[in-house]
Amino acid sequence: MLKKKDCEFMIKRMKLVFYVTITILFLLVLIVFKISVIDSDKYFEMAVNQRMENIYTKKVRGKIVDRNMIPFVDTNSEIVNNNGVEFLTTKRYSDTSCASHLIGYVDYDFCGISGLEKMYDSFLKTDKKISVSRINDVNKSYVKNLGTRILNSEDGAMNLKLTLDMHIQKIVEEEMDKSVKRGSVVVLDVNSFDVLAISSRPDFDRTNVQKYVENGESELVDRSTSMYNAGSIFKIITAAAALKENMQDEIFLCNGYKNEDGTVFKCHKEDGHMFLNFEEAFVQSCNCAYYEMGKRLKSDKILDMAKKFGLGSKCIGLEWEEEGNIKTEKNKTTSDALNISIGQGDILVTPVQAANIAAIIANKGNGKKVNVADRITDQKGNTLHYLKQEYEYKVIDKSAAEKISSMMKKCVDSGTGIDAKSEIVNISGKTGTAQTGWEQDGELMVHGWFVGFFPSQKPKYAMCVFMENGKSSKNAAKSFKNIAEKIVDLY
Repeated sequence: MLKKKDCEFMIKRMKLVFYVTITILFLLVLIVFKISVIDSDKYFEMAVNQRMENIYTKKVRGKIVDRNMIPFVDTNSEIVNNNGVEFLTTKRYSDTSCASHLIGYVDYDFCGISGLEKMYDSFLKTDKKISVSRINDVNKSYVKNLGTRILNSEDGAMNLKLTLDMHIQKIVEEEMDKSVKRGSVVVLDVNSFDVLAISSRPDFDRTNVQKYVENGESELVDRSTSMYNAGSIFKIITAAAALKENMQDEIFLCNGYKNEDGTVFKCHKEDGHMFLNFEEAFVQSCNCAYYEMGKRLKSDKILDMAKKFGLGSKCIGLEWEEEGNIKTEKNKTTSDALNISIGQGDILVTPVQAANIAAIIANKGNGKKVNVADRITDQKGNTLHYLKQEYEYKVIDKSAAEKISSMMKKCVDSGTGIDAKSEIVNISGKTGTAQTGWEQDGELMVHGWFVGFFPSQKPKYAMCVFMENGKSSKNAAKSFKNIAEKIVDLY
């Protein structure tokens, strides 16, 4: 039999073992509780990450947005299948994108190749990548029911904010799709000279640029910033130069032609306009009257006025923008002055410059810097870099601008611009039919122009409609009216 002393010792050992066991079990319960409840998310993520595979989708690139932060890019979604994983992502461009030539496009590495994508590439590109994370089983096969997760976001990318108004841009694009096969439309804000809309035709699909490179249709050419023969819209410049020389009270005779040094210069009205005053000469776009103005003014005074209106130099400051041409070598003879007076010969302007001419007249003879790029912002719209250049300068006297403005109104009401006359909004403008000297399919190429502003009394918008080989200015005037009516209906 055990002695009493030995029994007491055994009992103490059993109690010790019991308490130790209870303590260990309690600690185990605490550890299990901590793992399963308190740190469950942490350990679940660790477990999942052991079976996680990251799949690269695309680089992060800043957006290009309009004045109201409406995006021109990344507007459409698409389902992409990568290594058996389907996920939703955004397409940089869509088939119905606006302002294709201005915005430009990127390559497969998301680097800017043309347009603003290239010009502001240093701001828009980032080193970030968007990846999709998927969960695999022990055999590294995708577990569909556990889904996918997008890694990284576009936070930190910088956006390019433009002066464009997406709503006006779409109005312009829709009208061009109907009526302008080859050409351009530019809309400016008369108060700020901001570009509100700018579009070129033919358009191109930025998701498949390669097919346009060698097809001969020049879809990739931005006609808004390319230079073309000016034609009679240049008579605005000649009229401004003539007013500076106090010719507003002159009477002109048009017999349908003018003979100068054995060269016959014709008017578009073969039987002549007969006697016209200064205003009537503009409203009827009489060539003979402007030949007489050119003869008296000589080339230099007309070309000096053209420079004041910004011709012969870039207007927006885009890298691919052409300067136009007023540096004609043949500007010394009287015959040269006659050609220059009606915008023929070597006088070349861009649609952007033409819209700027109308804006200057609408702004009572004062010009401002034309802008299309506003600022660089973060993803919340906060300004990081200001891009707009703002300054104002005098081009012509207020009285001269008001006189030309009045003549442009009458040109639409009862003159050559009557196709732009609207029952909805008062329009002031000037037609232009420009002979190029080039032939296409055996016919002489003739460009059609219409430049102007609206509403006439308190101008808010200046616009140029240009139709390459449009034959006449009639269709350009009609498109101008259609766009103007929709803009005033919108705003």
